[in-house]
Amino acid sequence: MLILVIHNQPEHKSDIVLTLKNRNFPFVEAIGLKDGYDFLTDKTAQIYAIIVSYRLMKEDAHFLKKLAKNDQLRDIPLILCLGKTEQKNIKPFKHTASYQWLQNSFTANSLHSMVQSAENDFIQRCALRQEIHSCQSVIAAIRRGIFRIKTFEQAEALTTMLSLSCPEPDRVAFGLFELLANSIEHGNLEIGYEEKWRLMANDFHRDEINLRLVQPEYKDRYVEITVERENNLMSFKIEDQGSGFNHADYLDMDLSANQTHHGRGIALARATSFDYLEFLGNGNKVLAVTKFAAD
Repeated sequence: MLILVIHNQPEHKSDIVLTLKNRNFPFVEAIGLKDGYDFLTDKTAQIYAIIVSYRLMKEDAHFLKKLAKNDQLRDIPLILCLGKTEQKNIKPFKHTASYQWLQNSFTANSLHSMVQSAENDFIQRCALRQEIHSCQSVIAAIRRGIFRIKTFEQAEALTTMLSLSCPEPDRVAFGLFELLANSIEHGNLEIGYEEKWRLMANDFHRDEINLRLVQPEYKDRYVEITVERENNLMSFKIEDQGSGFNHADYLDMDLSANQTHHGRGIALARATSFDYLEFLGNGNKVLAVTKFAAD
């Protein structure tokens, strides 16, 4: 698996390339978006993340559209590099997969964490899409259901089943899994955002999750999901057994100014997967709603 670095001038990417080499991330390079897209279509199965400058993306709006139309490319996450003069007034892109912003003054650890996050996102999206496309479900006949899960594996299975009740299962699945994963990881297992950042930078993130799942103070906690369908609405009420968090800062967060991924999944879920998203109480409950054509 490779990272594709797309640049226009060699000197603009030297720090990124050096960091990728030092951290032993396999990568390839392309000059300009046209060469980058040609490489993607030729080596689709080999790429799990694209690092490209924000300026190049602004100059060619068709690049994202071509990615979105290609079933094999639309799940590849983007890492958008900001220049010195592009730190403010950044306009978000509409991308079918996740994307992150790399500041001009990035550190090796921040790039490392972003690449790992992109790889995790890509693997997760591909797995969910494969499950969705290979499963048949009677969930559309259910008007109300209550489910309880504890692990990421259970979250994946439930996400697949519930998303099939929606007209755009791919879109809903990615956001729903983000919310379930947040409830397990940050809620029940009490892994804070700063701690997650450090764990990902040192490749210990999943190990810590598995460790806490069997510890006495966490092993009996569960996430409860209540699903209700009424007319043209499907609602997902998700509640964990954690102490909650200050959710107000994350729903409308500026992803371009965030290098630590704090709440990134929440913001992406709201922007790309649901028509309505609201945290309730102290933040350990969330209501997500998707709309579709009435029967």
